[in-house]
Amino acid sequence: MVGQKAPVGDLITDSAWAALIDRTAWAGVYAVKTTKIVCNFGCPSRRPSRGNVVIFATFDLAKADGFRACKRCAVVGTDLIQG
Repeated sequence: MVGQKAPVGDLITDSAWAALIDRTAWAGVYAVKTTKIVCNFGCPSRRPSRGNVVIFATFDLAKADGFRACKRCAVVGTDLIQG
């Protein structure tokens, strides 16, 4: 993996994956490695492949790891994160 940095977020758990599929509130945000986009768990966007998803405690942590905010759910900063 020369030249590539792995995300520092955690791999998605079964319960977090269920929240993503059901679009229900969950502590933190999820990020999609292939698109470098971070979303709230209630985001109406297309569902990503599970293997491409990592979770972060806050949007700021995801942003620091190189992810950008989703334009659909407009996650910005830690104030909008549901938990």
